[in-house]
Amino acid sequence: MAGNLRILGMYLHGGPGFTADIERRWFGDAVPIDWWDQPPPREDHADAFASLVDLGVRRLSGLTEAEGRPVPVVSHSVGAVIAARLLERQPDLIESITLVNPTVDLDRSLRTLAMRLVDGGLAPPAVAEALQAGGGTDASFVDLAVALSATPRLLDHYWSPRSDAARARFKALAPDGPSLSFDAFARVGRGIQQWVREARPSATKVSVRAIVGRQDPLRGVDADADVRRLFPNAAIVAADVGHMGIFELPLQAWLPSSLAAAAL
Repeated sequence: MAGNLRILGMYLHGGPGFTADIERRWFGDAVPIDWWDQPPPREDHADAFASLVDLGVRRLSGLTEAEGRPVPVVSHSVGAVIAARLLERQPDLIESITLVNPTVDLDRSLRTLAMRLVDGGLAPPAVAEALQAGGGTDASFVDLAVALSATPRLLDHYWSPRSDAARARFKALAPDGPSLSFDAFARVGRGIQQWVREARPSATKVSVRAIVGRQDPLRGVDADADVRRLFPNAAIVAADVGHMGIFELPLQAWLPSSLAAAAL
């Protein structure tokens, strides 16, 4: 962050394989949060997701040490799974968790998106072929993601119909879309899938709030159940947004109160 702005929270961007560059440029210094760019996995790290979580714990520890108290954590999309791991590892460092468009199961979420695009005649033939190849394996969600990447104007489908202004601003910031490392997506994503299959619901007393988009094309039939798989005590609210709630919603709708008080 620029200047002397105090960093009072941690942000876990969606992905894996993306960065928080667009969020950083979109919000600038208006939000006193650490727009952490999740580092790509190293070649010598067999469990890329576990290594990423280790780095996340270090980052969170540094923030809380600087602030002298637990800090709020905000996640977008698959960042919810990293938030769950941080909560499992270091609950004492977290003041609260806010999950925006939480995505828990990568394979099922991508299949949900793909089926909607195929049914609407919006996807190239490769997407239907990837769907027919089956799901639930470590490789299938990667193959499906590669097929989906060839869909014309794919990201346009992530937004709600009433988000024209936000969508236009997003495109102005990233005309070619957000940068994505498919290697990181595949390696970290496989670790996420494996951990989620084995994860137990958290019994934490840390406050957890989930904001689910009513028009999120990655949202499953029972979005509340998906959230409660990891956060059984979460307060879940539905918002009239697509998958890009961080950008579609006003700050006050998702910003934790301790950060809102310090926001510019």
